[in-house]
Amino acid sequence: MLIIIDGVDLTGKSTLAARLAGQIFPPAFVQHHAGKPTTGSAWWEYAASLDGYIPGAGLDLIVDRSFVSERVWPIIFSRGSMMPGNDFDRIAAYLRRLGAVHIHAFRPLDDMLASLAENPGEPLDAKQLTVASMLYNKAYTELSAMGDLVMAWDYDHCGELDVQGFIKEARLAELRASHSEPVGFIRRTAHRDFSFLG
Repeated sequence: MLIIIDGVDLTGKSTLAARLAGQIFPPAFVQHHAGKPTTGSAWWEYAASLDGYIPGAGLDLIVDRSFVSERVWPIIFSRGSMMPGNDFDRIAAYLRRLGAVHIHAFRPLDDMLASLAENPGEPLDAKQLTVASMLYNKAYTELSAMGDLVMAWDYDHCGELDVQGFIKEARLAELRASHSEPVGFIRRTAHRDFSFLG
């Protein structure tokens, strides 16, 4: 199964990734992304890097931060986007065919601002956090409108039943994807190739 978690800082993405991985046996691999794409391209960073993943092959993968971030952080930090043109749609379509389930990690803005005040070492100020939250909401609304399965994780109000629900939905999405036509832009192999996990 393939679960992709993203959202603004201070929403518990890594905490959720660890909780999900711990509920799966054997534990799921967790692939972390931090900062802008190191490959120079959102496509290579967030889609091509998963070419070894085959739905139904027995690999459970959780991705912590995704291409959705390229709709947010270039604006917040005034840097060039690594996701030009229609790459958002293209990456979303590729991940959809892999059976990906997207989890939008969020918190009420007032709670995030209170956490920000308690953690002065955070690289964001209140205005940046507010704008980032709005941009993530907009990107996930668009992703959902495209037909992707987007689930919400409210850091302050979700419990173990929610974690189990995410896993159940991800298993169903994987099952559907494993019965569809093969996916990939590079030659697919019949064996399990985990080299993309680094």
